[in-house]
Amino acid sequence: MVYSERFDEAERLLSEVSGLRSMTNGCGETALHFLAIENDLEGVLWLQERGFSIDTVDAFGEPVIFVVAQLGYKELFSWFVSKGANVRAKNRDGLDLISHLRDYDKDDMADWIETTFLRA
Repeated sequence: MVYSERFDEAERLLSEVSGLRSMTNGCGETALHFLAIENDLEGVLWLQERGFSIDTVDAFGEPVIFVVAQLGYKELFSWFVSKGANVRAKNRDGLDLISHLRDYDKDDMADWIETTFLRA
């Protein structure tokens, strides 16, 4: 419902369904994960403001910020960082974000993140 911007209905569901913030699909993705994959900043913001974790991890051990970066969503990635998402997180394999991106041949995104967010 958030994806289709039916926020009133989504608000009602949040109040009625216990545990909705932590419910996942078959891939271990929360609703926040789904909206991040769809590059839906408004929806992600709406969920984050209602207690959904911006550091959520899917069933494969991938933090949502890794997926956002891998998909090249710079604006959404910047928003995650501005809200305190852990850019130094590691995935289940022990890889940090930059190593993860380089494994997927996303060198441009890795370079942008290193230059913009990780250099002191």
